[in-house]
Amino acid sequence: MGILNFENIALAEPKIKNNKTRVGLPKSDRIDFTTRRKMYIDKIARYCDRCGTPYKVSDLDIVKESNMTSIIHFYCSNCKAEHIATFIHPLEMSTRYLVVSDLSPSEYIRFISMPPVQIDDLLALYDSMNSRKKV
Repeated sequence: MGILNFENIALAEPKIKNNKTRVGLPKSDRIDFTTRRKMYIDKIARYCDRCGTPYKVSDLDIVKESNMTSIIHFYCSNCKAEHIATFIHPLEMSTRYLVVSDLSPSEYIRFISMPPVQIDDLLALYDSMNSRKKV
């Protein structure tokens, strides 16, 4: 399999349940969503680390993409293990982490698009919790 150059390939924008498009590459850079999923299985992980079950295209969800990196969620249909992978396109390198979470892929997408928590918000929460007698 040759190297995919994401600057010259058009990416297809998939739809999620509420008919909004996923976070992803600009509409001018599109390829078929299933093709991208297959590419990530080939480049990142073909089998579950926990039980060895081969991943199917339906076991993978692309959480976020850019021209440089992608964040991919893997779910094992056999043992229910979940992994989050970061793929760096120019280097064709990836890192993958076991996820122990109750977040769904759609929740990952929602939270990853939120702005970072500000320090003033954390301090206000801390002060609020300290002012209470019971938590």
